[in-house]
Amino acid sequence: MKFALERLGRLVSKEPVRPQQSAANIKRSLAIWKNSIKKELGLVHTYIQRHSLGLDRERSIKLFMHQYQLEIVSLLDVCYNKLVLCPDQYLISAYLEVLGPLMGLLDFFRVHYGHYFDEEQNAPRVLIFQFEDGSMGELKALRSYFGASAIDPQLIEILFSGLSYFSMGFSNKVMSFRDIRYQKNLVKKLTDFCEKENPLTGEGLCRLLCMANFNSLSFFDYQIGKIVGRMGQCDGIPEKIDLLNELMKETNQMFMVPDIALFPNSLSLKEQVANWIAEELFFLEKKSSTDKLFSGSGINISSPGEPVHVGLSVDSLSVFIRAARDAGMITNQNQTALLKTVSQVFRTPHSERISAESLRNKFYSVEKRSKERVEGLLYEMLKHLKKYCIGPLSLGFYNLGDLDCITLFDMIC
Repeated sequence: MKFALERLGRLVSKEPVRPQQSAANIKRSLAIWKNSIKKELGLVHTYIQRHSLGLDRERSIKLFMHQYQLEIVSLLDVCYNKLVLCPDQYLISAYLEVLGPLMGLLDFFRVHYGHYFDEEQNAPRVLIFQFEDGSMGELKALRSYFGASAIDPQLIEILFSGLSYFSMGFSNKVMSFRDIRYQKNLVKKLTDFCEKENPLTGEGLCRLLCMANFNSLSFFDYQIGKIVGRMGQCDGIPEKIDLLNELMKETNQMFMVPDIALFPNSLSLKEQVANWIAEELFFLEKKSSTDKLFSGSGINISSPGEPVHVGLSVDSLSVFIRAARDAGMITNQNQTALLKTVSQVFRTPHSERISAESLRNKFYSVEKRSKERVEGLLYEMLKHLKKYCIGPLSLGFYNLGDLDCITLFDMIC
């Protein structure tokens, strides 16, 4: 495929006709050029189908597909740049005819090998242009709908600031395939919302944006501002704690479409709000306990029982808890509440009092030494699992006592 892609690159990059050619020669040269490109595209198409069947390793297939995708996107950008700068109508038509099959090849890959399609790669400029051109009218209509409604103007501005790509000059735009997919789906959902909801309400719009994981900082601040406003209407700390517990339940039960986000590298809106509520609850409960202590009423703290002592440092314990949560062994969604519980229950050789803040700092700042310590611990656990199975039990032609722990683990899994 490498040579086919190189030939494609040369064909797309070169000028399809020479200066001073007659009309008949120009027509003939363009026909040869387009047919050559289609032939190479056909070879790439066939190679992809055949070669992918011969790869048995997931990583090999993934790398192969990502490289193929990158090459096609590069060819599309070269072709589109030539189209934009092209002064002659007959050449414009020729480049448009080539863009179609190239986009078709990319679509073929996305439909048939979607599992390996890299959504984080930058999309070709022609796709961004098509998306922008098709969405501008819808966005103008949405602004008109929302502007005529009773929805808070601040919320409307927050919404459209998240779609700010459309107000930038085209030359400045860099969008990934994921960005385009997210914004396309969001525009469609907003259009459906405007057509079906009557009247349009801020509460309904907030619910839609939460479901779409519109995790911008401005929308997070807006949501927290509403919570703070409700807390300001409460009489005393106990009522605030009751309100926050109710909001925590609502937040944890909130439906959110999986695997989408305005900013995929940031925490989801649900996690951000839940963490804020958990920290506020922790502060208020601590303040309430302190107030009782100084008022002379005393505090009756129920003991959590015997603490769990572990042979790990605080750093390694944090890595272990994170891995357990990511693997699904721990199902608590609220990170702040989880780490608070861990800090109260666990003890390390050098820390009788573990700080939840210390655990949180190490949760995403994983050091190599801490990771290796946890890996060694897991390996030791596997060795013990092997011992639990030793005895008359056998598996097929193998005596389990003769297998090392890793082989046994692989066979069982």
